[in-house]
Amino acid sequence: MSKVAIVGDPSGTGTFTISAPNGNTDRTLVLPDEAGTVLTSASSIVQNTGAVFKAYNSAHQSIPHNTVTKVICDAALYNEGNFWDTATSKFTPNTSGYYQINASARLSSNTNQYMQVLVMKNGSTYTSQMLVIIGNGSGEIQVSIGDDVYLNGTTDYIELYAYHYDYTSGVARTLFSGSNSTFISGHLIRTA
Repeated sequence: MSKVAIVGDPSGTGTFTISAPNGNTDRTLVLPDEAGTVLTSASSIVQNTGAVFKAYNSAHQSIPHNTVTKVICDAALYNEGNFWDTATSKFTPNTSGYYQINASARLSSNTNQYMQVLVMKNGSTYTSQMLVIIGNGSGEIQVSIGDDVYLNGTTDYIELYAYHYDYTSGVARTLFSGSNSTFISGHLIRTA
């Protein structure tokens, strides 16, 4: 038969108390056959925490021909921790780690269009995706992108930009609004 031993720390002066819950059902605590530290609600390891957000533009946005333009995502479907700033359209988390970032933009189109969605880190292109339509368009085009990015938890930030080039008319086009049309989302994958 295995033995249970409770050994006090010789340098400590506090009392360690094991208290039974207030209940009428018998319970059994089974410990795993391994050494280690027991995690409690006060432990520093916490699962399912960290930034998570999905932000989108609440109104259509005109973007000029042949100009990389910041996408205004001034509304949030969800924004745990409030790390997406709807006033500046920036994501600045306070935990260093690796983040999954996804973005999409839907643009009014006609014919002979080039569209690009850019995820910017600290003002420079981190990743981008493009779509070229030659010939008759369907009236709109959508480009989506996803990538992992390291953010230092203090100064690093993420923004969404879009670019379009109209080979035929060279006019401004409209980014459609809404959480399923033009948006950016992200979440913490793991701390670093």
